[in-house]
Amino acid sequence: MSEAGPSEVGKLEACDSLYVSPHADDVFLSCGARLLSEQARGLKILIVTLFGGEGGSSAAGRARFLSRPGVQHLEVGLPAAPARDPAYSTFRGLTLGRQAVDEGCLGRAVELLADIAHRTRAREVYVPLGIGHHIDHRLAHEASRAAFPRGEGRNVFLYEERPEAFVPGAVRVRLSQVGARLPPAAVESADRAGLARFLVRFHVAPAFRGDLKGWGDRLRSAALAARQWRESRVWHPLKGFGPRLQPVVHAAPELQAEVRELTGPLASSLERLGRSYSEAVGRSVYAERYWLLLPPREADGLESLPAVVGQESRDV
Repeated sequence: MSEAGPSEVGKLEACDSLYVSPHADDVFLSCGARLLSEQARGLKILIVTLFGGEGGSSAAGRARFLSRPGVQHLEVGLPAAPARDPAYSTFRGLTLGRQAVDEGCLGRAVELLADIAHRTRAREVYVPLGIGHHIDHRLAHEASRAAFPRGEGRNVFLYEERPEAFVPGAVRVRLSQVGARLPPAAVESADRAGLARFLVRFHVAPAFRGDLKGWGDRLRSAALAARQWRESRVWHPLKGFGPRLQPVVHAAPELQAEVRELTGPLASSLERLGRSYSEAVGRSVYAERYWLLLPPREADGLESLPAVVGQESRDV
């Protein structure tokens, strides 16, 4: 796949919502209800897929959604991690590694996303939080944060990748890695979980994506997962020095069947974990959680507010 050039970007039309997806399936797995509800409301949607390679969700479901009125899709075509460097052939390499070739991908992604933001004037932007620490997700997160600074009349939401978010404690680990600062009322949203629960399930997402193969690979990677969990214990949600984030829950039990058609059937274990996750974050049989990027505190200590807040975010 060749990389998208200025001609492809120049053809993009203005949109209401822009979704940044590291791989082909990430946005569909993670933001299915949001996508479906926005399209049903007549909003114009643009999905930008940064890295090449097939995803693990339903290709047919993705294709049907992308053919709906008001939906645009841009495949950037940056090489996925294993195609960039052989160091990314292992789970450890994917989650710990950072290679020189990545800086070129990061710079290209920042440049392209900034151009897209200018051309499309999207007021709602959805970008990956980076749960699981996969290098492609980290690069997509960093590029999006650089390309979509806070303010400028738009809201930036960090979405929780699935199935990574289904692992108890995984969201907290990632929030700690970015040094997030949460409002007092949102502290309980940082899903604290014991080490045992985390280790029992940490393999779910990389196994689903094909990055973790067999019991031997899982056991070798358990020490890395345990280290990430222990490092997260020092993080204090009220005292982080990173981005200020506000949780936004989109509960949509009525869209559960449509989301399943969009993503395709998942393994029964993932279905069970998804139900537990939805109940925990939204007291619903189906819910998605996003983190609204808040403006930094003003110099006098007062908090500024987002310029525009979407309908769902006000409902929380």
